[in-house]
Order: sequence, then structure tokens, then C-alpha cells
Amino acid sequence: MKRKLILGVLIALICGFSQRAYPQKTEWGFTSYGFFDNQEYDSPNRISQTMAGMWIQPHLGWQLNKKQSLRVGVGGLVEWGAPSLFQKGLVTAYYQYTVPSFSFSLGSFSRDHLRGEYSNAFFSDSIRYYRPNMQGVAFQWGNPHDYFELFLDWTSRQTFTQREQFMLGGAARYTTKLLFGGMRGYYYHYAKTKNPPSNMSIQDYGVSNLFVGLDLSGKSAFDSLLFQVGPLAGLERNRLIGDWKLPIGLLAEFRLGWKKMLFEETLYFGDSQQQFGDLGAGAFYWNDAFYRSKAYSRTDIYYKLIHNRFARCSIGATFHYQGGTVSWQQKLVLQVQLDNYKTQNKRKNTF
Repeated sequence: MKRKLILGVLIALICGFSQRAYPQKTEWGFTSYGFFDNQEYDSPNRISQTMAGMWIQPHLGWQLNKKQSLRVGVGGLVEWGAPSLFQKGLVTAYYQYTVPSFSFSLGSFSRDHLRGEYSNAFFSDSIRYYRPNMQGVAFQWGNPHDYFELFLDWTSRQTFTQREQFMLGGAARYTTKLLFGGMRGYYYHYAKTKNPPSNMSIQDYGVSNLFVGLDLSGKSAFDSLLFQVGPLAGLERNRLIGDWKLPIGLLAEFRLGWKKMLFEETLYFGDSQQQFGDLGAGAFYWNDAFYRSKAYSRTDIYYKLIHNRFARCSIGATFHYQGGTVSWQQKLVLQVQLDNYKTQNKRKNTF
């Protein structure tokens, strides 16, 4: 009830402000994101399950001038087979300031605003499906190829039953004609509730990746051809115990795209990530539990069913090789966006 009241007041204020004698432009949009992901796992770290649903969100915006915009939207998740229509609500409400080579966003906005490519070593598939928005701020410099960004995602407000939680992260990339390099990562703070019990501990968790690579996309017979490699490092501590853990391994990623097909390969060798195991699952671990393995391979194969200015739909399979076992997923993803935005903030491509 309080959220609805706050949202109503916010919309009223924005509408009232938009009536003033400034050359503002009203924006509108409709976003939909559907997913079907059937996971058949033979792994001690993952549970077999099917995740399926569709996010629906209409939204309005006000372009205050060439640099500033306000956008508000309310939507929900329709899960397949659920007893009620909407299982989760989603409120988008943010301010954006944009000039050449710099952008600042504050509020609740899509995680796809971020420029960095945060793979499953940072965010698992379920995060992409069920937490599509971040609440906080993002600062971005540069362009889609050469950039530096910082973000704060406040994931939980402290109450007597909820822990205070937030994520602070960023990414950077610099390219030459063929070579590129950069970094990506975040720190997750998993704090206490109000008046916590004596055995409740603060958990610190971080994961980062420095990388260098070769990008031949558009410079060969393939639409995309890219390879990058670098160390993947974790940093975590349970403050009741006190000792820092620093698992380090090598992460290599390869991408090959041709016409409607895409092939991606990810290899990891090194120390087991997520040193506290199931204690952090669904809490301060937002990355994929497959990285607990000392040797792990992930293979993604996709086919584009639809690819135009309004909709993108792909079907594919993901194979996981870990500890002598093979697990796999079958996926169908649909992305639709209709709007009249001068500056598009669309979801990143499925591939």
C-alpha cells in the first residue's frame, strides 16, 4: 500500500511538473521479456528446475530537455502455471542525465543499462530472469566500445527481519583495432538486521576479472569472432571467523556468430569459487554455483528465430561440463520493446 501511495505521489508530481512552460517531450514505451529455461542438472551445486514467465511493463517518460529525462513504469511477472496472474511486481522510476560521453542514472532502472558484459561468473541466469531491475545509481563514461562505469545496487533495506544488503561494482574496457582489455567486478555487502542475534555475522563477498582479448568481429567471414582471457578472483570473509579467502582461477571466453547462429564457450580452471558454499546461495552469491568447481566448461548454442527492430527471439541450449558430469538447459527467450524514445535504452541482445 505504501509503495502504491509513493508511486502515485511521484507520478502526480511529474505530471504537474510537465505542465510548466518548458519545451518537454512526452515519451511512452512498452517492454516485454519472456523466458523459458528448462534446467536438467547432474551437479551437486545446482537443482534441476524449470523457470518460465513473461515480464510485462508499460512506461511513460518526460524528456525535460536534451540532457535530462524522467521515466516511470509499473509492471509484473506472469509465471507459467502460477495460481495468480502476477507473481512479482516491478516498478521502474528513474532520472537520467545524458551528455556526449557521460551518463548518470538514479532510481529503479533496468540492469541492461549497464555497459559491462557481466557473464554468469557474476550474475546467474535466475538473476537475469527474476531481478531485471537494479535500485541505485550508475555513472558511465565513454561509448559502448570504450567505457568506464560504476554502479551501486541497493538490494535490501535493513529491518528487524531483513538484512541490509548492497552491491558496488563497475567495469572498464579499452579497445584498439583488434585488441582490447579491461576489467569487471563487484563487491557485495551482506550485513545484519536491526537488533541482530549474537551469532549473526556480516559477510563480505567480491568477484573480479581482468581480461585481454582479440576481436575480429566484422573483420572476417563471421559476424562475430571474439576471444578473451584473464584471471577470475574471489574475495570473501565471514566476519565472525575473520580470515579472508582469495580463490583465483583463469577464465577464458570465446564467441563465434554467423548469420542466425551463435556459439559461445566459457572455460574456468583454478580454485573453487564461493568458498562458503550453500550458506551464500541465494544470499550474497549472485553468480553461478558451477564456479565452485576447479574445472568447468560451459557451451552455449543459439539460433535466432526473430530479429527486428521490435522483437528478438532466440532458441538455444547450454551444456555444463563439471567433475565428469554433463548438465544442460533448453532455452527460449523473447524480447519486445515499443517506444518513441529519441535515445533508446533497450535490453541487451539475447546474443
